[in-house]
Amino acid sequence: MKQNRHVCPFNCYSNCSIISYVQDGKVQRISGDPLLHYTRGYLCQKVLSYLDVFYHPDRILSPLQQIPRGSGNWRVISWEEALGHIAGNIIKLTDDYGSFLPLCIIKNTGNLGLLHEAWNWFARSFAGGTSRISGTVCWNALVDAFYYTVGPCAPPPPEKMADSKLIFLWGVNPAWTSIHQMHYLEQARLHGATIVVIDPVLTVTAAKADIYIQISPGTDAEFALAMVYHLIQTSQIDVDFLQNKVEGWQEFYEYVTRLNPLELAAETGVPYKHIQRLADRYAAVPSAALWLGLGMQRYKNGGNNVRAILALTALTGHIQNQHLYSSNTYYGNLFCTEWDWMYSAAAIRKFPAYRLADSLQEATVPPIRTAIIAASNPLVQLSETTKLAQRLTKLDLVVVVGQFLSETARVADIFLPTTTWLEHWDVVPGYWHNWLGISEPAVQPRGQCLADIEIVTRLSTYLNALSPGICSFPVKTQEEWLQAVFTPDVLHSLQIKDYRELLLGPKEYKGLPQYITNNKFQTPSGKFVISTANLPVPQAARNSTAKAFPYRLLTPHVTSLLNSQFSNMAEGERACIIVNQQIAREKGLQSGKNVLLFNKLGEIKIKAFISNAVAPGVVYYYAGEGTEEGINKLIPSEPTDLGDCQCNDKGLALNDTFVDVAALVNFK
Repeated sequence: MKQNRHVCPFNCYSNCSIISYVQDGKVQRISGDPLLHYTRGYLCQKVLSYLDVFYHPDRILSPLQQIPRGSGNWRVISWEEALGHIAGNIIKLTDDYGSFLPLCIIKNTGNLGLLHEAWNWFARSFAGGTSRISGTVCWNALVDAFYYTVGPCAPPPPEKMADSKLIFLWGVNPAWTSIHQMHYLEQARLHGATIVVIDPVLTVTAAKADIYIQISPGTDAEFALAMVYHLIQTSQIDVDFLQNKVEGWQEFYEYVTRLNPLELAAETGVPYKHIQRLADRYAAVPSAALWLGLGMQRYKNGGNNVRAILALTALTGHIQNQHLYSSNTYYGNLFCTEWDWMYSAAAIRKFPAYRLADSLQEATVPPIRTAIIAASNPLVQLSETTKLAQRLTKLDLVVVVGQFLSETARVADIFLPTTTWLEHWDVVPGYWHNWLGISEPAVQPRGQCLADIEIVTRLSTYLNALSPGICSFPVKTQEEWLQAVFTPDVLHSLQIKDYRELLLGPKEYKGLPQYITNNKFQTPSGKFVISTANLPVPQAARNSTAKAFPYRLLTPHVTSLLNSQFSNMAEGERACIIVNQQIAREKGLQSGKNVLLFNKLGEIKIKAFISNAVAPGVVYYYAGEGTEEGINKLIPSEPTDLGDCQCNDKGLALNDTFVDVAALVNFK
């Protein structure tokens, strides 16, 4: 059987390299690529079963038009009719409004392949600019916090975690969301490491840990500062490093020593003596590792939660050992995504992802009339989705690009079928390990499916046929686009001369700047930067909505899904909420019974289960096939404190959602 190489493009830590096996024009099976040393040839269950997705009977294989919108009455149309209709609509925008600003491109992280950025590149191909979504709802605050603190640099190879003697897993659940890293955690444990999990929920990872700290949600900064206070008071700090390599140390010292550690501990729900013991353990081990997940940064104070935790690594000097781990945008930024044919990014009208519904309403000069949505399912993934659906249905034209008729497709006029990673060329830079592979097509696209880059190319061709020169997007093959995005620096760091060498197997980046390179950090001052601004935001201020709606809603990732992707493969798993005994008693809830979950934005009916694995005052949402209405209708459009610098806009403070719950006796 013919073998082909691919890279998983989904929003996941592992960024796996994959081998497909093809016979008679059909993909027979897939396996992990053993040449990617990080994953060691293993794949998660989602990808192992991907052929079920690839050949799924519900996959859309031809362009569709829905008349009327929302009716479910779809008819097959040709690419010529679909693209002609879209191009004609875009041309009409200039006739009606004198600009392309009424066109909004909504492209998100459903596919991390670089060539799937084509829709954002398309937004830059019109004089005077278009409108587009900015930022994500995922990691903005964390990325900015790292950037301000240590500067732009490559993260350490996550395999190094196996060398640590003490590992903090803070707001991350790798047993579900980063399964390949569990191997290195177990290797560390075999060599005597202690694993500590800090999380509001007793996750599967927490259950496997040596020490589990059930922290009150959103109090990560208070917990870290209580540790810092104890380290200062007991002189367990690296004074020489702090005085010579840390910017802002003196101000931070004065700030921390004025705090009351008992009050900080009370906010976290963890006795101060336990925090002291953990701080002592952290300071005593020279090779302590710290992995910051995405959980603690999805609050209004999320960025400063991260910065407070990062300060710990400076106080003890642990940052010098490069054992600080997190998601990172550095690899993606190495590639070329700016070309002479693009119009200025300054002309783009940006709509923050965290408040897209309001942005669509507030845009009046000119208004948004057309939306193209790709690699995204905003009616499931963004905030205030009831309002967002209402805004989308008022537009003249909504186009959705995808493989299945998603929840968002229900409000679309036209659906354009796109290829999968088995059918096109692409490169996926990744954000965790330091390996890079390439995706080549294993088979011809199924039906009439086209790669996103091909759809954009054809659409630009239609536009220029109707109005010559109106769109600057160039005509290239997929392989020519790959040649264009690979920079000399990328090729040099991979020790290759051409991207096609990756067809022989993935390569490891070499020689990239680390946190400390040549005795300097990658910040403007060359020092580790600590800021006291907004550390910490008082808990009472953060929980101002809790008076009317007393419980905090947490919506972490689960192992069977990637956001809403793979939900049609969930094999009957239904969404539910989990609360502890305290809430159950207060509200008269019974485990396994249906409840009403609500706040000022709306309500959903959902089954509830009772478990003390969840912290008091927390409603934990477990995603499955979903509810008919969707949990995101309850999530307000609240921004995180950081995100503007590296992610173009602030993130969504998902974890600052407050709800109430009531028993439903007769609901089934």
